[in-house]
Amino acid sequence: MKETERLFEPRERSDTRPLREGESLLAFLDRIGGSQRWNEVRDLLNAWLSRHPDAPRLKPRFATEFYPTFWELYIHETFLRLGFQAELEPAGAQHRPDFVFRRGADRLMVECWMSASSGFDRVQEFGPGASAVVPFD
Repeated sequence: MKETERLFEPRERSDTRPLREGESLLAFLDRIGGSQRWNEVRDLLNAWLSRHPDAPRLKPRFATEFYPTFWELYIHETFLRLGFQAELEPAGAQHRPDFVFRRGADRLMVECWMSASSGFDRVQEFGPGASAVVPFD
């Protein structure tokens, strides 16, 4: 696995203290040890990131935007496990989705938003050959 495809380097971790005030979740996960479960969490996130087609862009975002970045990674992994092939943000689209997932004749465009994400006042609708931005009421 390339360095750009993993969040956590393999090393011994023995710190068992809980999440500290002001500590990011990424820093906590990189620090916490004392149980094989934490190694499993790190290994799982590393495996998911290694399968993401744009891992070098996604990796640094974990330090500043952990939850939205995790959500994008989770959605990508979910659709892979459902048998879809993923394409990243189609070039040239004005309001690009994060992914276009394909499985057989099925094509699904997905934008990964969290309720606190900017731009949540819009809903993107995709129809046959067209897309439109609609105000969110």
